Amino acid sequence: MHASELLRPLMRAFYGRAMGDSAGAPKPSDSASLPAEGEDPDAVLLLGNGPAHGWGVVTHELALTGHLGRAVTARTARPCAVTFIGDETMNVSSALAWVGDHDVAAYDVVVLVLGINDAVRLTRVPVWRARFAELRDALVAGMRPSARILVAGMQPVRSVTPYDSVLGAIAQRHARRLDDEAREIVDRTPRASYSSLGTPELEDDRPLGSSRVYRSRAREIAGAAAPLL
Repeated sequence: MHASELLRPLMRAFYGRAMGDSAGAPKPSDSASLPAEGEDPDAVLLLGNGPAHGWGVVTHELALTGHLGRAVTARTARPCAVTFIGDETMNVSSALAWVGDHDVAAYDVVVLVLGINDAVRLTRVPVWRARFAELRDALVAGMRPSARILVAGMQPVRSVTPYDSVLGAIAQRHARRLDDEAREIVDRTPRASYSSLGTPELEDDRPLGSSRVYRSRAREIAGAAAPLL
């Protein structure tokens, strides 16, 4: 039996405990759809969990959602509206259910920020590959012909404070495997691009995230998203 099969129950318990310990942490509870002032704004759908979720702040304006719209506008000089779909509990297998009947044809770019919880829970690589490809196929089928998908690679797992441990190192190794699979799928998809994410510089008194961290992350993603618009 592969080592990951033996470790999977332990890692899922590790994930569950981390979520339980973070249950009272600030997170956005307002509207996840942020319009833009101005005519004919670019429209971005942010789909994901992990850094997309907004741990540590109480409004989407201060989370990745709001900062991404402003960062894209700073690069394009055009208004940009961003809608977030997701939650920390969303994973690659449930992502399509989260999208549901949402009209993805309304967007110019769909940004995927997925995988941290799949890495921590040691989602099997074949399952990840199949579900990620299904998500890709569904998005491509529903989007306008001119629209694009941007897949953001996983940030280092141990840069997420609750996972900065020996078990987090196990998850980090698995994250690299999942990222490699995602990148291969992206490379075979003409309308998709891949962009790596670096290690965020967390503030000492805001270990789960802060507006400053999300602003920096948004600038990273906007650098890859703006040329697609």
